[in-house]
Amino acid sequence: MKVKNVSTFLAIVIGIFVVIFIFHSQGTSSAEEFTNMSAKETNRLINQNKGDENIIVLDIRTPGEFAAGHIEKAVNIDYFSPNFQSRLDQLDKSKTYVMHCKSGGRSGRSVSIFKELNFKNLIHMHGGFDEWVQSGLPVVK
Repeated sequence: MKVKNVSTFLAIVIGIFVVIFIFHSQGTSSAEEFTNMSAKETNRLINQNKGDENIIVLDIRTPGEFAAGHIEKAVNIDYFSPNFQSRLDQLDKSKTYVMHCKSGGRSGRSVSIFKELNFKNLIHMHGGFDEWVQSGLPVVK
């Protein structure tokens, strides 16, 4: 009798954890989806979607780095700015953001912020602007 009660109890507890996990993952899946892309893949995506106002290149380097060269039509929001998160929060989260920094470090660390702010479509150019330049892709100064 006691073994049956313990088995039933364990089955109920496991069932509760499974239900909680399913609801949690469904509730956060869209905000947590992002894609890593190389500079060349990113360039191809940008070229295939020229004129699409729903795809925005977001450069999170410093203003000085941005002024020295950036991707055409990129928007600059400085990762080191004290209002970085609040500036991101003001963006339209239904748009697709192609986000990068210099080499992938800052942008990699900022992915969790984008997730927390419930961005729906995030593309992380993981090699950063350095990879863009090394690939010979166009730079605006």
